Amino acid sequence: MDVIFKRCAALQLKKRIVIACRSVHENDQYNSETKDFPSTSEGLQELCAWLDEAEIPMVVTLSNGDCWKPIYANMKGGFRLLLLDFHYFKDVKGRPPGLNEAEWLALLMHWGLLNTRVAPRHEPDLTRPKITRR
Repeated sequence: MDVIFKRCAALQLKKRIVIACRSVHENDQYNSETKDFPSTSEGLQELCAWLDEAEIPMVVTLSNGDCWKPIYANMKGGFRLLLLDFHYFKDVKGRPPGLNEAEWLALLMHWGLLNTRVAPRHEPDLTRPKITRR
């Protein structure tokens, strides 16, 4: 298979941590590194700096619910956040044992096997909608 994206990263979002995998394909070798970050503003800034180190242009994550919106709002940098539908991802066959979600997403991203959509460029509305009663 041909490598489509030589540098990419994937995020696995949890309640208190973000598991990030940055992966680089050079000289027919995959170099991937996985690291955990707290899901606080400081932790996300550290994540962005870690991704900038490797010059990662694209980040993919699952769009399960609205949990990606605070991550997107706090990520600063020149990243394109790509969203993947959870129902599509769980049906992808061939996941090797021992890989976490972030590592598997990054590997699929290299080959261009993910059906993603680009996160909106505008700032997402993080406030809860007001409910009015009449």
